[in-house]
Amino acid sequence: MLCLIPNNIKSTLEEEQEHLKKENVALVPLATPLLAGPGAITAVLVWRQNGGYFSDTLILLTIVLSCILVYLTFRFAQVIKSILGVCGICVFTRIFGLLLTVIAVQFIVQSIQQI
Repeated sequence: MLCLIPNNIKSTLEEEQEHLKKENVALVPLATPLLAGPGAITAVLVWRQNGGYFSDTLILLTIVLSCILVYLTFRFAQVIKSILGVCGICVFTRIFGLLLTVIAVQFIVQSIQQI
């Protein structure tokens, strides 16, 4: 996600252009479990275990707000795609990849501190 073009994949310029033009429907069944997959469940459990700062009501409100945001994103995906374009989507992919990396490192550091 952080690399714009993966460097270990060999492809021709024609293949890359075709990739940018086609829609990949195979990603939908793969991406959907990630919304409520092990990462999301672990995040909720860690936040709930920390207590104090995140109460049960705040966690529930956050989950509901996340569901609404995901619904709106899926509902208006074509509009968002037309506004951002290919380059904008690549930029957002890289930014969110970096954010995901930071969250993963934070979880690892917290686990090591607890050990």
